[in-house]
Amino acid sequence: MNNLAVQNEEGRGVSQNIVRARQLYEQAVKAGFTPAATNLARLLMSGKAGPPDPADACAWLLVAKSADPSAEDLSKKYCAALDGPALLAAQRHAADWQPNR
Repeated sequence: MNNLAVQNEEGRGVSQNIVRARQLYEQAVKAGFTPAATNLARLLMSGKAGPPDPADACAWLLVAKSADPSAEDLSKKYCAALDGPALLAAQRHAADWQPNR
């Protein structure tokens, strides 16, 4: 799913479809493929899927850190932009996250 999401996001081999890319990243993360959370966070911050969402991006990067070393630096960058309550909410979201298995 993650690879198909990348193809949809970038328009490689398929017509570019950002909405579908987001759906596929979310499905991949929910299925337990946590590296897709890094891609989802990047998409959320890019502005391609709507206004940048640093709180949601931070939460997904905190989820991804366990499986994707590149998420560490990105999480520091995106999470640093949040105020206290937003950061706590992102941390809670990441701590509560469980894949659908």
